[in-house]
Amino acid sequence: MSAETTRPQDAPANWGGIVKHLGPGLIVTACIVGSGELIGTPLAGADNGFSLLWFIIMGCVIKVFVQVELGRAAVSRGMTTLELMDSVPGPRLIVSWLIWCFVVMFICVFFQLGGIVGGVAQVFKAGGMGFEDKPLAVLLAALAVTLWACVKYKLFAKPETAWFIASVVLLVYLFAPSGWLNSDRSVALIVSALTVSLLASGQYQHVERFSVAMVLLFMAATSYALYALQTTTGPLAAKAITGANIAEGLRFKLPENLGTAFAAFGMIGVGASELIYYPYWCLEKGYSRNIGPHEDSPGWYARAHGWLKIMRIDAWISMVIYTSATVVFFLLGAAMLQGTGVSDKTMIPDLSKMFSSLGPMGLKIFLVGAFMVLFSTLVSASASNARLLADTLVLYKIKSRPKDQSARQHLVRQCCVFIPCACAVLFVFLGKPVTMVLIGGVAQAFMLVPLSGAALYFRYRTTPGPLRPGMLWTMMLWISALAMTVVGLYMVQDQLRKQFAPKPPAQEKSFLIKNRSLGA
Repeated sequence: MSAETTRPQDAPANWGGIVKHLGPGLIVTACIVGSGELIGTPLAGADNGFSLLWFIIMGCVIKVFVQVELGRAAVSRGMTTLELMDSVPGPRLIVSWLIWCFVVMFICVFFQLGGIVGGVAQVFKAGGMGFEDKPLAVLLAALAVTLWACVKYKLFAKPETAWFIASVVLLVYLFAPSGWLNSDRSVALIVSALTVSLLASGQYQHVERFSVAMVLLFMAATSYALYALQTTTGPLAAKAITGANIAEGLRFKLPENLGTAFAAFGMIGVGASELIYYPYWCLEKGYSRNIGPHEDSPGWYARAHGWLKIMRIDAWISMVIYTSATVVFFLLGAAMLQGTGVSDKTMIPDLSKMFSSLGPMGLKIFLVGAFMVLFSTLVSASASNARLLADTLVLYKIKSRPKDQSARQHLVRQCCVFIPCACAVLFVFLGKPVTMVLIGGVAQAFMLVPLSGAALYFRYRTTPGPLRPGMLWTMMLWISALAMTVVGLYMVQDQLRKQFAPKPPAQEKSFLIKNRSLGA
């Protein structure tokens, strides 16, 4: 599924032209400012206080070098990230060993997206919009919207498939325990159906533009909440952030609970999944098509240098946006949530305490913003991960390679339907959004190890010589790769240690304050 080629063109040299060709980083930003920033970052602040500020900032900035290196290889070769990863030498069983590592992480990312679905459900519940008294109506509505989208856009090979799916779902509902389809699960089904209808129609590009705008608006509201906290005169004045707090946060000191910190590192900024699908959006934006098929000529290298420069600008601008959002979320979490914890059942009400400085309107503003952020993340992430799933099915030879762009788009749309439905099912059966989000964070931290090694391999073996970065960039790439490797290896040993350690009696306690074991 390499990028199709069109007539090559030179990259614009003026800022007006450059801005028109930005976009992949903003799409990734809409995915980033979701579970990682809204959930993972405040949790890290609640668990560690301000001492983790330097680590959060470093986690956002340091990954950009690996992100750009993966994009450089994909754009210069006109290959998707998974196609590049499949070319890495080593053991093979149908596909490269690196693809097998990716698949393990990819499965866990479904849990993370399921946690986001659950977060949206809790937003509705916190706003008093429950549907537990209308379970059958909700199920039928969600089923009708999903199947209507699939039939309309001919995503089923046979129309009878829709009737079969409807029959199975209704049978499951009939034999399910009474009250099983509660408010959270009902909203999760509705959210999943809305996501399917948007993505199956092929109009998700407009939704992503809307998502970026909503993310920026919520960031503005969050920044105002931080400002209100600093200027409040009531009981909350004691929680105002001081210069001493910032100094503590910028002091190089590892926290006692490295597990939570490193899980946050896996989610904040560009996580492993964002690192992998960023090049996909670069290809769809047309960077590789504009460069043209590889030629060992001065003109080709000049075009490549121009478009790769635009890609780097795109990556750095998006980094500034999501790092700013991450820092604000972290500071609010450290100031307002420290010592209180966040539980699976009351995740959204717990997180809304960050907006207490806005008074009675704080909860409403948070709920509206949280819905926009989480729903936009779900839509953007589903669209992005659909491309990864489509590529994976082709690499494993489960699906034949699409013959043209139309066939490829059809396969991607099918994956766009499957992903939100699968994530909703996971939440319906597990129902623990905080746990599910952190499972995805840990898996992404694991994947940072082989992915950072792949970026170094692409730097030295895949990217054409004249396009390889200079000494300073290469040095920062090594530092980035080593930092990601250390985090990933720590998470591996930490989870192995927890797996074989004696387990204490189960108790009902706050997930982060008194329960350090994922999924316990």
